[in-house]
Amino acid sequence: MIYIDKTTAINFRHSRVDNPDGVKAPNKRLSESKDSLMKSRRTECEILQILPDQEPLVMGYGESLCHPNDNFNKEFGRKNALARAISKMARQDRTVIWNAYFNR
Repeated sequence: MIYIDKTTAINFRHSRVDNPDGVKAPNKRLSESKDSLMKSRRTECEILQILPDQEPLVMGYGESLCHPNDNFNKEFGRKNALARAISKMARQDRTVIWNAYFNR
């Protein structure tokens, strides 16, 4: 978790998900079973407001999904998911969040 200030933080999660596009692994025949479907890697980003004695409030959410034929790059996924999470915020808020991310 990356803290922006005392009450705001950025949280990332990385996971594998079933490939939604049904792209087959390279060199696999189309007639093979569904087990040959590749898994995609997903990066999720949440901008959280953390207040004492309360559940964290999600202020922004974004995710980035890597195509199964591409190499997974954690840093690229984080930047992409973060950009989507803060896309609807004011410019000055986005600047503060990006500065906190790059100066972690």
